[in-house]
Amino acid sequence: MKPSIINTTLFLLVSFTIQTFCSSGLQPPSAIENSGTSYSGEIQIQRDPDGLFINVDLADSSPMANDTVKMILSLSDSGVLLVDSCLNFNQYPCGYYHCSEFTTFYKTDNYLNFNASTIQASAAVSLDSEYWELQEPASVARSCATNSSKYLGTGRYGILGLGTEGSSASNFLKQPLFSVYMYSDFQGGVLKFANDHLKYANGSLLGSLPAYENWTVPIFGGMMISHPIFSNPGFQGNLVFDINADVLGMPLDLFNKVMYFMALCQWPTYVVCSNDTYQPTCNYTGYVKNLPDITLSTGDLGVRFKIPVDVYLKDFKSREDFVNSVTLNFKALDPSLSGESYVTSEYANTIIMDGRSMSKYYFIFDATSGSNNIQVYPANPNATHSKPKPQPTPKDPNHKWLYIAGAGMIFVVIITVCCILISRRIANNKIRRALSSVSAIKEPLAAGAVAAEDNYNNSDYNYKLNKDLHNDYSYQLNPDLNMIKS
Repeated sequence: MKPSIINTTLFLLVSFTIQTFCSSGLQPPSAIENSGTSYSGEIQIQRDPDGLFINVDLADSSPMANDTVKMILSLSDSGVLLVDSCLNFNQYPCGYYHCSEFTTFYKTDNYLNFNASTIQASAAVSLDSEYWELQEPASVARSCATNSSKYLGTGRYGILGLGTEGSSASNFLKQPLFSVYMYSDFQGGVLKFANDHLKYANGSLLGSLPAYENWTVPIFGGMMISHPIFSNPGFQGNLVFDINADVLGMPLDLFNKVMYFMALCQWPTYVVCSNDTYQPTCNYTGYVKNLPDITLSTGDLGVRFKIPVDVYLKDFKSREDFVNSVTLNFKALDPSLSGESYVTSEYANTIIMDGRSMSKYYFIFDATSGSNNIQVYPANPNATHSKPKPQPTPKDPNHKWLYIAGAGMIFVVIITVCCILISRRIANNKIRRALSSVSAIKEPLAAGAVAAEDNYNNSDYNYKLNKDLHNDYSYQLNPDLNMIKS
C-alpha cells in the first residue's frame, strides 16, 4: 500500500471513530472532568434554554468523569426526587449508580404542578461536599400526573429540595442555613450556605417570616395596588418562593380581583385586560411610569414585597416609554386550570413569588434555632458576583458502556496507527541498508571493470607492438641470411 493511501485511510478511520464517539451525545472524559459541583459553599444558579438549574453530582465510584447532572432547585420541598419515569425528566439509572430500592409500597408526593407516585431508594446525591449531601432516602418517581406543560422537567434529572422536614435537616452537613440572591437580569443567581452581607442593601432587615419546614410561609394578607386605592387584606393562605417561576402567581379569586381593580382606576387611563389567566395583555395608553406598583403584603408578619412596574411588565424597557398596550407578568393558579396556570390541590390557595420578583430581595433561610424563619432584606443591585464559566454538557449516565466502547475503539486505532508507522519505519530502514550494500558491491566491481578494460587495452597494444617488432626484426634478419647464402 502506498504511503499516501495509508495516510488517507488512517485519517478517515480516526475521523470516523471520533465522530461516532462524540455524536452519541458524549463528551471526551477530559472535557467532562472540568465540570462539577461546588466545594466552597457557594452554588451557581444557572440558566439554559430549558430554564434555571443547579449542578448536582450523582457521585458513583466510577473512574470515568464525574456524574454531574442538572436538577431543579426547590424552595418549597424537602429531600430529593429522582425519576424512573415522570413527564419529560431524564431517567435516573438506578442500576448504573448501584442504588437500592428498599420499599415495596408507593406513596404520592405533591409538587407545585404535578403529583408523583414514588418509592424510596438509597442514592448518592451531592450538592456541595462540605455543606449539603443527601443523607436520607431519595424518592424515585415511577409515574407522574399533571395538567401543566408536557415538557415539564426537560433536560433535568429531578428536583432537589432544601427543606428540613423529617430527617432532611441531616442533609445540611454543617448547619441548616442558606441564602438566595437572584440576578436582576433573571439569568441566574447564587445559592450560598452562609449569610452574605454584601448581597443586601443598607443592612436593613425588612422582616422575618416564620415558615413551615418546607419553607412555605402561612400568611394572612393579600395584594395592594398603589396603596390605599386597592387593598385585599382578607387573603388567608400560603406564600411560596419559586425561583423557577417566571411570573407572579395568585389564586384564581385573588387574580380576578387584581385584574378588576387594575381596570377600575385611571393610571391616567384604564387598564383593560384580556381574560387570559397567564400573562394577560391589557389595553393601556400612556407612560409606563404612571402604572401603579403592586405590593404583596404578609399581613401581621410585617413584610411587604413591593413589585415595581419593571418587574411585573413583560418586555419592560424604560419607565419613560409611551405605550398603547402592556402584558402583565401575572398568572392565576387553580387545579381546575391547565397549562402554566395549573397547580396541584395542595397549592390551590398559594401565592407564588417568582424569581424575577425575588431579584429585588435577598433571602436567608434559617433553621438553626430549631424553627424555620426566612429573613428578608432589600437586595443590593450592585453586589459583585462572578458569573459561572460555561459548563460542558454533563454526560448521560445511561451511556456508560458507550464510553468504554468508544475509548476502546480509540485505543485500538491509536495502537494500529503506531504499529503501521513502526512497520513503515522498519521497512524503510531495510531498504536503506539494502541500497547501502548494493553501493558497497558496485564500487569494487566498477573499479575492476575499469582495470580489466585497461588490461585489455594494454594487451592489445602490446600485441600490436610485438607484431610490429617481429616483422621489423624478420625483415632485417632475412637480408642478412640471404647475403650469407650468396
